[in-house]
Amino acid sequence: MVVSKAIIGASYDNSGNLEQVLQKTETQAINERLKSGRSQHNLYRSVDDQNTSKFNYSLKGIPLIAYSLMNFYHSDIERVALIGNTTTYKIFDSFVNYFDVNKSEKRFVFVHEGNEWSLENTIYKGKSGVEAYDDESLIFCSGDLPLGVNINQFAKDKDLENYDAVLNLNSLKKIYDFDQNNFNRVNGSVIGPYRRWHLPVKDNSIPSQKDVHWIKENNLWAFNVDDSLLQMINIGYSGRKQYDDNPGEKKVRGGRWNAIKELALKDGKWLDVLKYSPKVFPYLLIRKMTSYNPCLINFDTLSDLASISLERKVKIKATHSDFGFLNDIDSAEDIVFNELMMKSVDPSRIYAHWGQLNDFGNHLRSEDIPIVNQFPRYFNELFNKFSQLRDNQIFYGGSCLRESDLTKGMHENVEFVLNHSGLAK
Repeated sequence: MVVSKAIIGASYDNSGNLEQVLQKTETQAINERLKSGRSQHNLYRSVDDQNTSKFNYSLKGIPLIAYSLMNFYHSDIERVALIGNTTTYKIFDSFVNYFDVNKSEKRFVFVHEGNEWSLENTIYKGKSGVEAYDDESLIFCSGDLPLGVNINQFAKDKDLENYDAVLNLNSLKKIYDFDQNNFNRVNGSVIGPYRRWHLPVKDNSIPSQKDVHWIKENNLWAFNVDDSLLQMINIGYSGRKQYDDNPGEKKVRGGRWNAIKELALKDGKWLDVLKYSPKVFPYLLIRKMTSYNPCLINFDTLSDLASISLERKVKIKATHSDFGFLNDIDSAEDIVFNELMMKSVDPSRIYAHWGQLNDFGNHLRSEDIPIVNQFPRYFNELFNKFSQLRDNQIFYGGSCLRESDLTKGMHENVEFVLNHSGLAK
């Protein structure tokens, strides 16, 4: 079975007005520095500033969403729907016309996100855009994976023949060939770009305790979608966070705990979890009461839990080793990290379609799209709004990359990625 239709999501929940968004970013950055010692300024979206849509931000002078379009352009996917705002449409329209994507048939379509920003709404609009019927297999890919080139490895996954959904997670071991066996660290390793590695999972086929996969979600999924599943996906997606911390709401225990309760424990599902995934309960108890993150769960247990929760046959695994699908752009630091990688080596060694994309970038900059043409200035102004970044403005002389205390702390991790992930060819 080969998936032939896909949705690129360049739309997601808003985090309030611009003042609330900036305050949320500042507060979280201060807390993160105290906890981990690292700089992390997340890119949240504001309801009253269209420039806060990160998918239109640039890497090496080219919008992130253009990378995603190029990745799908070179895939075997036959129909692609992009969901985004008006600026995203301008980039999309320029790309489609420049490469004459729809010459013989309408392969790429754009659907405006509208006023209701949510993952559920994005997928629903994308499903309509590619004219997918209920229970037809689709790929959903977030539009912030610039180096996620090899789409076909997921579209042609043989497990799709036997499952309603296949989630091929990111694994610290598979991507970096790196073992992290310190289970007292809640977030696993912070090598490479800063990432929270959520859970140590044992490989079912390998008995040794040393063969552990610290896992993190992949922002590309393959699944059969219908309306009821969309609602459950929305709950699960919101559960990535430890707390529900939208502006104006009380900081209550939420996020992942609420998602587990809603999806896996209500309506008598807890009995099925107890029967088919019994190790989930002691794991959750230990995690809630301590900072210890024990390796109690294997991939079969996770698959059973997801199948019970989503009421579908779900396969969870971590078999891919592609750094590009770990490398989502969630923070200002992620953009800087990727800029440093592209500066450290010839970009064509990191990105297979660099020649074509760079030519398109030159063409795109001749068009009147302010966030594209003025991104270095915009990004510097954004840095000025945060206490930890004010002395680390990253661009000078247009788009030239400036060395600062922020970049100095990244070089070692950039080298690690280039040497251990297989990214640089």
